[in-house]
Amino acid sequence: MDYTHLNAFIKQSLPDARYAHCISTAEQTATLLKRFGKQKELQEAYLVGLWHDVARHWSNDKLLEYAQQHALEPLAEEKEDPMLLHGAVAATMLKAMDPTVANRCLVAIRWHTLGSSRMGLLGCCLYIADYIEPLRAHVTKMFRQNLLALDTVEQMCLRLITQHASYLASKGKKMAQTTRELKQFLLDGGEFSW
Repeated sequence: MDYTHLNAFIKQSLPDARYAHCISTAEQTATLLKRFGKQKELQEAYLVGLWHDVARHWSNDKLLEYAQQHALEPLAEEKEDPMLLHGAVAATMLKAMDPTVANRCLVAIRWHTLGSSRMGLLGCCLYIADYIEPLRAHVTKMFRQNLLALDTVEQMCLRLITQHASYLASKGKKMAQTTRELKQFLLDGGEFSW
């Protein structure tokens, strides 16, 4: 797969710091996939990591307008905070630019912010990578190391959700419904498949 045109589009669409985050997320996603036995799928890891934040700097109005024009149905949390729509918008944009992209890539990008029990192994790796990639200043080196020392992506994902829930509670907010469902899926022993 040649993603040169997508990379060029992303580079021109994003500020330098966000572009660097996307490159770092792509590398971290690939590292996780490789660790969990998906050596042949690394191009998809790079694609989802590179593309996941393509609409992250759009205004709330632009995100809502795009969602309406493309018949996306925002979740309650996305209506309340339209920035959360950037994953759904990015997935829709990617499908329009390259209809041959595997559905698992679109699902991974769609759920990279809130998480979902339907996001699959690729989505889980992106979800984790987006949070812990080395350029993220809000994540300590110790937390990153401890997270990566866990045995499964499911354990890592659950640890992230727990960390995020604590952060939200400190701000007087609650987790999104899909995140709560994801947490329950993991607590019930759910495993991500390809």
